[in-house]
Amino acid sequence: MSMGVAMDFSDLISAMAKLDAFVESGFQEIMMEHAEEAVAGIQGDWPRDTGLSGDSFRAEFTPEGVAIVNPVEYTQYVHRSGDTEPAFDQIVGPHVEAATSKMVRDADEIIHSTLKTS
Repeated sequence: MSMGVAMDFSDLISAMAKLDAFVESGFQEIMMEHAEEAVAGIQGDWPRDTGLSGDSFRAEFTPEGVAIVNPVEYTQYVHRSGDTEPAFDQIVGPHVEAATSKMVRDADEIIHSTLKTS
């Protein structure tokens, strides 16, 4: 007579299916939401004498995630009055880092919540 023990992974399989659906739909929404928050922050902090360059920041999907772009050619030369460091270096990085941290935290919470409810 043979003996065996079944390993029931149905809950895990169900949770993984939910996570797959989240990655395909909800995750893109979360990425764009946080990227747009970063864009709003950048635009709010951008030197106001350069309205076109500040208003031209936008978020775009890329194969790797989301990019914050600005097509205005002189954006890299904009600086705050009395400062020599480019505004881009001072302003964009902190907003992108904050948005990325929030996005990772939110995605982590959703993933853990999905796994707990499965």
